[in-house]
Amino acid sequence: LDQLRSKVAVVHQSGFLFARTIAENIALGAPGATREEVIDAAKVARVDLFIQTLPNGYDTELNELGKRLSGGQAQRISLARALVRKTPVLVLDEATNQVDAKTEADILSALNQLRGECTVIMVAHNLSAVRDSDRIVVMDDGKVVEAGTHNELVVANGRYANLWRVQ
Repeated sequence: LDQLRSKVAVVHQSGFLFARTIAENIALGAPGATREEVIDAAKVARVDLFIQTLPNGYDTELNELGKRLSGGQAQRISLARALVRKTPVLVLDEATNQVDAKTEADILSALNQLRGECTVIMVAHNLSAVRDSDRIVVMDDGKVVEAGTHNELVVANGRYANLWRVQ
């Protein structure tokens, strides 16, 4: 079980932040990570520019749960924490639900750059977040009801297509 856990990084919709610096919060994902690795992960998570605007940058102290941050900022720091681990599997559980549409697009673009480096499993209700996925699995009541690419599912005119039209 420990070996499996070491291969998977998870970002929950409400990532937990600790009363430590931003750099320490990100590095918790990979103890021993260098400052450069922390910054690289923050860049991919599209939170680096925000961090640079803070008076102490990466050395800014956060209070428990990151109360001084917006939900989207906290979510991106949590994403950076997962990315710094460089695991073969990255699970995103509604990990972009607290960011605006432009930031979500930026994050998804950055995640696209990870293709071939790791498998990204994204749980999302916002279908635009999964549109470019290699495979989309639609579930209902714990059961798979459809699977395929975005185009295949739209053409199939099933549940996914109905949800796509609504959104």
